[in-house]
Amino acid sequence: MQNEESFQLGGDVVREIMKSILPEDKRNGTEIFSSWEKITGMETALHVKPRDIVNNVLVLESSHPGWSQKISMMKPAILKKVQKTYPQLEIHDIRVVLKERCTLDVKVSQPYSNGAYNNGEPQ
Repeated sequence: MQNEESFQLGGDVVREIMKSILPEDKRNGTEIFSSWEKITGMETALHVKPRDIVNNVLVLESSHPGWSQKISMMKPAILKKVQKTYPQLEIHDIRVVLKERCTLDVKVSQPYSNGAYNNGEPQ
């Protein structure tokens, strides 16, 4: 049986790989993605995730307009925490984009009368 100490968490493995392939000035930028829950809290992190850093602006992706609004209200506190935790990123603003939802176009070729069913078949 193998010793449990020989196992590593997947996130730790990915972080080590990123450190080995990214230039040193970009390495710390990846850490904000893995520590997002610590920055915002678990509930917010489930609905709003960091998407990118563009021109020192942290771009967040929200699952719903309500969460976008909540982030707008939390923006000063989040920005302050990000700047304190990752000063090397020089983040000076936060922008929120709404996550695109996948929709399925369904066309009904024959409408059901009053939506009534009989043994699983339309009447």
